[in-house]
This record gives sequence, C-alpha cells and structure tokens, in this order.
Amino acid sequence: CASDSSDKGDVLFDSGNYQEAILAYSEYHDIKPRNIKTLYNRGRAFEELGQNDNALQDYERVLKLDPDHSKAHLSIGNIYFKMEDYQVAHYQFDLVVTKSKQNSEARMYRGKANQKLGNLREAMEDYNHAIQIDSQNGLAYLYRGILNAHYKRKSYACRDFNKAKSLGVEEAQKALEKYCS
Repeated sequence: CASDSSDKGDVLFDSGNYQEAILAYSEYHDIKPRNIKTLYNRGRAFEELGQNDNALQDYERVLKLDPDHSKAHLSIGNIYFKMEDYQVAHYQFDLVVTKSKQNSEARMYRGKANQKLGNLREAMEDYNHAIQIDSQNGLAYLYRGILNAHYKRKSYACRDFNKAKSLGVEEAQKALEKYCS
C-alpha cells in the first residue's frame, strides 16, 4: 500500500493535480520519512503551487539525507532565482557544477545567475560549456543568444535563437522577432 501512495502521487503530479499529489506524498512520507524521491517530488508539487517556503523545506530535508542531490540544489537555486536572490541561486548552481562538471543544466543555470550578477564573461563561458556538454540544451542557446545580442553580435544571437527555436524553446520566437527582424 505504501508504494501505491508514492506512485499515486506521481500520477497526480503528472496530471497537474499538485494539491492531491502533496497529500499522497505526505501519506507516503508518514510511512517512509527518509524516502528522498517522495520528499523531492512533494517539494516540486509545492513549488508548482507557488508554496516556495514548503518546497524549500522539502528540498533542504532531501539535502540532509543526501547532500549531493543535484536536483534539490538546482530546485533551490531556481526558487532563489525567481525571488531575484541571484547570489544564493548562483551558490546552489555552483555546488552542482563543482561536483558534476558535465551537468549541462547546472552550467546553463549558473550562466543565468552570472548574467544577472553582471558576470557576463563567466555567463558566456557557462553557456558555451552547457552547449558543449549537451548540444540539445535549447535554453542555453536562448540565453547565450540574449548575451550575444547584448554584445551587439546580431548574427551570433540570431543563430542561437534559431537553434533554440529548432529545439522547441518557445521564447526563442519572441527573441527572433525582437533582435533579428
């Protein structure tokens, strides 16, 4: 039965029923309080509902059980990024990059934080590394394109936006219209 509650939470989460997913994950958490997957997924459900304090609590609990849980660090970083605390976001992303140099997502997120902090050279390096690691990381192309546009390198920016668009990044079309028409 306990496994059913966690699986039920996953199904509810996938269908967008986040509040009900939280209830299912909480039920499972009562039975297995050290289950990292359940804590992390409940945190994601809280985050989807905009309950960032609850999400952060669950992510922090995950890190107490597994200090190297990269997804928890990235999730914490993303919450702080949304709250415009770029220094804390950068710190969380940097922890993942330091431990896993081949994590394209962490490189891309650290690049965004660097860009917001005004560390433009470091941001460009992060985007380049993210793309080198995973040539299908469409967001890395989008953000590198925005940085190229900032540097007035229109042809590079437009190439990046086109690549991001081809990889399914919706925001790329707006960037193409803004910078490349």
